[in-house]
Order: sequence, then C-alpha cells, then structure tokens
Amino acid sequence: MKKLKNKNGFTMVELLLVVAIIVILSAVAFIAVHRHQRALGQLERDGIAKEIFVAAQNHLTLAYGAGYAGITKFGTKESGSNEIYYFTISENFSEDSIEGHMLPYGSINETVRLGGSYIIRYQKDTGLVLDVFYCTKNGSPSEYNHELSLGDYSELFDHRDITDSSETANYKSWRRNWNGAIVGWYGGMAAEVLPTIDLVVPEIEIHNEEMLYVKITDTNHGAAQLKLIITGVESGAKKAFEVIPPDNLRVKMTSVIDYTYTVTLDDVTNSLRHFCLITPDQGAFIPGEDIEVQAVAYSNSALSNIAYSSKGVTNSLFAGINGSALDLDNDGTPEMAKNTIAYVGNIRHLENLDRVISALDRGDTGNKLNIQLAQQTTNMDWVDFIGKIYSYGGLSSDPYITDYSGNHTAEGYYKPISPDYSLIYDGKNHRISQIKVTGENDAGLFGSISTVSAIKNLELLDFDITGNVSAGALAGKTSSCVVTNVLAWNSTNSSAVNITAPDAGGLIGDMTGGSLNYSAAAVIVSGTTNTGGLAGKSSGSILSCYSGGHTKDANYKDWITAEGKYDVTGGTAGGLVGSFTGSGISDSYSTCSVSGTTVGGFAGSAAGTISNCYSTGKVDSGYAFLGSGSATLTGNYYFSIINEELMPDDSMATILPMAGYDADTQMPAIKPLDLDLTTYNSFVGATDNWKYAIAYDPMLVRYFRKSEDDIGKYSLKTVEQLNSALPSGYSDWSELFVSMHYGDWPAPELLTINE
Repeated sequence: MKKLKNKNGFTMVELLLVVAIIVILSAVAFIAVHRHQRALGQLERDGIAKEIFVAAQNHLTLAYGAGYAGITKFGTKESGSNEIYYFTISENFSEDSIEGHMLPYGSINETVRLGGSYIIRYQKDTGLVLDVFYCTKNGSPSEYNHELSLGDYSELFDHRDITDSSETANYKSWRRNWNGAIVGWYGGMAAEVLPTIDLVVPEIEIHNEEMLYVKITDTNHGAAQLKLIITGVESGAKKAFEVIPPDNLRVKMTSVIDYTYTVTLDDVTNSLRHFCLITPDQGAFIPGEDIEVQAVAYSNSALSNIAYSSKGVTNSLFAGINGSALDLDNDGTPEMAKNTIAYVGNIRHLENLDRVISALDRGDTGNKLNIQLAQQTTNMDWVDFIGKIYSYGGLSSDPYITDYSGNHTAEGYYKPISPDYSLIYDGKNHRISQIKVTGENDAGLFGSISTVSAIKNLELLDFDITGNVSAGALAGKTSSCVVTNVLAWNSTNSSAVNITAPDAGGLIGDMTGGSLNYSAAAVIVSGTTNTGGLAGKSSGSILSCYSGGHTKDANYKDWITAEGKYDVTGGTAGGLVGSFTGSGISDSYSTCSVSGTTVGGFAGSAAGTISNCYSTGKVDSGYAFLGSGSATLTGNYYFSIINEELMPDDSMATILPMAGYDADTQMPAIKPLDLDLTTYNSFVGATDNWKYAIAYDPMLVRYFRKSEDDIGKYSLKTVEQLNSALPSGYSDWSELFVSMHYGDWPAPELLTINE
C-alpha cells in the first residue's frame, strides 16, 4: 500500500493557527513568570522587612532601657493614638533621633539602611516594634520600586488585616501589586513568636604589626552574627566588616574551636589588602589617620541584646601619629609649626611612608595629615619581617612588597621607599638590618629622594643592594637631602653583602646637592661608572665622614683567594667618593682599598676643596689620595708604605698621592703619615686617646689593644679628633656613630715590623 504524501506543506490557515497558539502560550507563560517574579520579590522584601524589624526591636530595647537618653526626635505621631508612633526612617539618622538609635550604623546592611524605603511602626511607652513596611527605591524592573512617604502610611496600615492571626491571601496579593510596586511587611502574630537569645560580648585584640589586623573571639560560639566596625578618628568614615564565613579577602576564620576570626586592615605584601583600598560605607578614610575599632555581636533573626566589645584605637599605617610643633635641633624652641609625626616600628610602617604603597595624601595637593617627620621607635630587620609574614599563615600571601596598584618586588626583596614630599626621617639611633633590594633603578633603603628632606640617626647593617642605575645602603639617589649621623656596615666579612650599581656608594649612589654629615660606611661597593666607599658621586658637601675598609691579616687581599680583593671597585673609584663636584669635603677619611679605571685612595676625581682629610687604603693602578681633578687641597694626609710597588729591579716605588703630584709644591697639601715613627706618632697621638673600633680583621684587634681582655682600638684619628665641633642638636660625641671606627684599616709596616 502506498503512503500518501502532502507535497504542498502547511496551508496558510494552519500556519496562522500555529502562530496564534504560540502567542497565546507565550502570553500565558509570561503572565506566570511575571507573577512568579513578583512572588519572589515579595518574599525577598518580606525577609528584609523582618531583618529591619528584628534589628529595630533589639536596638529599641537598648534605647528603652537607657530611658531614651539623648533622644529628642521620636518620629510622627499616629493620628488618634496616645501611644503609637510611625515614621519614615530613611530620612533621619541623627544621633538625637529615634531612627538613629533603632537602626544605628552597622545594624543592617548599609544598602538597605540608607538606600531602602521603609516605615517602622512602634510603641514608645513599651519599647515595642509593631510593624515594618519595606520597598526598594531603586532597582530593576523599575515598576517594582516605590519610595514610601508619610502619605502612604494610612493606606498601607488600613489594608493590613489585623483581625486575623496571619495575613490574608488578599492582603498579600494587594501588597504584591500596590501602585505597581512590591511592599514587604513583617509584624503581627509572626513577630510575637520570635526566638530570644542572650548574647555575650565578643573580645578583640588589635595587632599593629607587620600586618595590621584585628583578632575577634566570638564567645557566643557562632550563635550570633558578628561585625567589626571601623571608624576614622579624623575623617569620621565608617566601614562594617561582616565577620562570617565563607572567608573573604580580609576576613578569615582562624580557629573553629574557639571561634576566632581576623580582619586584616593593612598588608603591604598583598596588593588587594592595603588600607587605602578599603571602601567605606560612609565618607572616605584618610590613609594614616587613627582608626577606632569595635566588634558587635547581634541577631537579625531573633530578639536579643546587642553585645558591643570594648573600643580600641590604632593607626591605619604607622605605629602611631602625633601632631605637635617640632623642635628639630632639641634646643627647646620649635622650628616648625604644628605638624604630624609618624612613628615607625616595623617594615610595614616604613613602606607606608611611600605614597605608591599607602596612597598617603592620595588625590590632594598636600599631605592630608601634614606628615613631615617620621621617627623610628625600635630596631627593624627585613628577615624578621619576612619570617613573621610567613608565620601569619593564611592571613598573608607572598613575602614581597606590593604597591596598591598591584606592582610588586621579586619574592623576598624589599621595595625602596621614595617619598615625594618633604620628610625628615629620624632613626633615633635605631638599626635596620638585612635589607635586600634587586630589580630597582635606584636602590637602597630609600630609592629616590627628590625633594628637600633629611635623614638622621640611623644604623644600617648587612644590606645587600643591587640597582640598575644607582645604589647605596641608605639611598640610590638623593636631591637636596641632608644626611646626618647615619652608619652602614657589615657584621661579617661576607662577600655576599654588597652595594652594586653603575653609580654605587656605601651610603648614597648618586647625591645631587644636599650634604653628608657625621656619617660613615664600612661596606663592599662595586660599580661601573662612579664608585665610592661613602658616595658614588656627589655634588653636595661632605663633612666629618669616613669609609671603613675590609681586610684580612692587616692587608688588603681577598679573604677567600688571598689575592685581588678591593673594598671599592669599578669606574671612577675613590675610597670615600668616586666623583666629587660639590663645594667641599672636610674632616673626613677613608681606610678602603680601591680599584678601577680612575682611582684615588680618597676620591677618584674631585673639584671643590678637600681639607683636613686622609686616606690609608691600598690602591690598584691609581693614586694614593686623588685620582684626577682640580680640587683645592689643604692639610691632607695619606699612607705611603702600603702603596709601595716592587719594581722590576727589586727596588720599591711609592705610588703618588695624586696625578701630576709635585712634592715640592704640594707636600703641605698631602703629607705621608708613615715615612717615620715621629710623623706617624704625631698624627695618631697617645694610645690612651685611641677610640674604640669594630674591626672585621681579628689581626687588627690583636695589634691594637691594651690588654688581652681589651677590644680593638682605632689607632688613627677619628672624625671626633679631626673635628671637635659637634653638630647642632647633639650634646655628646657618644650620640654619633662616628665617635668610633667601624671596619678595618691597614697596620703600618713600621708598627707591624716593630711589634
């Protein structure tokens, strides 16, 4: 049997019929979906109304118990009633209003508290909340929204079925389509059966350490909700962190046994957890301001007390701040009007002085806190910082420094700070140790200091610094910076601790203007352009400074291979400064050995004046004092015997103190110290006047001590003996690092031979 086939397809009538059926079904489906969306919208708004109800009731109970102390505004009184009040809460949150007490900051989500539209009906005399009506003011779809007003209250309340034990279906339907909006409601019989719990006060600990975090112990063991409320003391900005699992970027549950949490507020090892990246619910925080923290345990599902922890105050970026007039030279008279002092107690505080790290003064034309002085409060160590970051475990991510834009150092390396505002950094004679820097153009504790600043009273120990352009233990590059009483030295002879860059100096790689005063370095420095034991190149002034050497067995040889190791190597190299074009150097000395292309035991090349200075280090293919230049020299000295060379005929030749040296005319300007004992002894003075020394070479300790139990003494003149004038603000030489000698120095052959 053949099958019949319709070769003509659907007729037009059939096609139209199918389309009509699809349209009808789509319309029915759309209506069903629309109804479902509104039902879900009402369920959501009813839930929010319940949250508002519970939060308002719990806080109203607190206010009622205090006798409504301080409250002068109680809302709009209900017509015809002596007891019932009603009001729109989204308009009044002043401290003296009932609204502000019933829904204070942190009581509910800020989007709801400030962005929602709701009416709370309550009874003042009994402290009871009776009803809450809630609408969204803004949202999608727009027809679901409505901003409630006082005029809406009567209609909402009149349509409420208060004769039944629960809402009627008709009332729900009415609220679901009221003026096109959806109205949430909570109250009536449902509110009468809310559970009741008694909450215990949570405990907080503030840890202003390598990270700034708050530890919260929930003594309710998870029975309550927790918030940590942060308030800016100066700005008044507020942020409420929900302290609930699951973990987020800043909030972690650190113990499931005793319900402890941490909220991290500042972390310079994570680009997403800098304090400046906290988005407050109110206002704007000022990076560096003090902040007040308080934890609160509460419930938005049960009737309960509100359990507030004690309040704590800490600083957002530093160990603390203090606004006061600054007496910079300690003479009792302030030189600066009221400014803010930032106290630095760890590496995080130090890094936060840089605005690319902390956003200090972000977006303004002046430091908001007017920070002009930073004071170090204790010794700091980079390795210790890294160890503590590791010990925080899940609180932090990686042991490197990040800025708030996401850029970070190599793992395990410090980021030099480069404050671009006028700053006085006072180390208070504290120490910073084991800083490691690599991958930076200008490398050091400070990277580039480009404004008038000052750094003083700081000890730098065991720094390993590599810069692409300039490097120094203190700073890669400075401009118009005044440095006073700063020391950089190594605790051992380790060749792994170096200052390395094209322009490299023990303290500063590239120094433009400014001055180096009463400061010293005893480190290993290597460069390719300008290299100096104290400064690679300088156009500033140098007063009463020195650079100490690294020797073995009282000579300048490599302590590993016994050959060819020099303290300062590369390019235009000098024991104190590689290239000097400043106004002058005075009352300074170097005991470093030097090797390079243009070499001087004191300066590789120099202009300006050099007076009352000396150098004692061995030089390699250079000059014992000045390699080249046109400096005016007055009253300077050098060691000659250590720079003797064995000639092919087995005779000895002494390396000249400077290029083109004429002994007849220039001897008064550069005198040899060690041609005879009389000259040497007249320079070093009596042994009772020798100052203490911290030497790398044990042979020097043996040579220069008074007894077996005595430590080493420096036999030559210290800065204190070259210049008896103390700098302003110092009452005793013992306050200055240059009061003794760090590093090695050559033992003259006459002393060694006659031992």
